[in-house]
Amino acid sequence: MNFSIEEREAFKEVNEIIDLMGQEYRNKIPNKLLELLQKEQDREYQTKIKKGLPFEKQIISRTALVLLNYINTNYWLEEEKKKEIRDSYLVNEEKYQNELRKKYNPNDLFKKKQQ
Repeated sequence: MNFSIEEREAFKEVNEIIDLMGQEYRNKIPNKLLELLQKEQDREYQTKIKKGLPFEKQIISRTALVLLNYINTNYWLEEEKKKEIRDSYLVNEEKYQNELRKKYNPNDLFKKKQQ
C-alpha cells in the first residue's frame, strides 16, 4: 500500500500513544492493524508526544486523532458506549444531509430568487 507522508507520521503518533496506554489496550486491537501501523509508520519522524502529559495536552495530528477515534470506537469502548457514539454520528450525518438538501435542492436550483 502507498501511504502519504502525513499518514505515515500519524501511524507513528498512534503507535506511541498505544505504547503509552499499555498492554491492556494494545491487546484489544487486531494484530493486522497493529502490524500495519508498525510496518508503515515513518520511523524517522520525531513526534511531540510526551510521556506523563495528559492526552488532551498532547500535540498530535488530525490524522492521528481520526485513527485513534476509530480504534477507540471499534476496539476500546464498551458496547453501550459504542452504540451511543454511532447513534450520535447518525444524527449528525442526518442533520448534515438535510442542510445539503435545503441548500442544493434540485427543485429550487433553477427558480428565480424572489426579491
